[in-house]
Amino acid sequence: MLVLKRKLGTKIYIDGGAITLTVVEAQCGFCKIGIEAPPGVSVLREELAPDGPTHCCWCGGLLPPADATGVRVKASTGCQGRADPVSDRCQAFAASALWGDAPPAEKKKDGAA
Repeated sequence: MLVLKRKLGTKIYIDGGAITLTVVEAQCGFCKIGIEAPPGVSVLREELAPDGPTHCCWCGGLLPPADATGVRVKASTGCQGRADPVSDRCQAFAASALWGDAPPAEKKKDGAA
């Protein structure tokens, strides 16, 4: 996570300016941020996306769906920085059983992981 301290009225450009964040108001304990993004970009507050993000913040690949309790995997140190070219999934979870369609990894006969 990148944390920036910005003055009122300053802008932050993402993806070459395709997305612009503007600090609109700042008070004790909170700030208001204006977001300008292309029509095809979905911008959701956390409370409107209770299952969490659908894409990895490192590679942009798809993350496994939320489990029965509504919890979604959010990050993994196993991400290699690029999505799997075949499935478009984050490579850290490309073969994970969390998808429901991938078999779990085979166990070795000697009991090693």
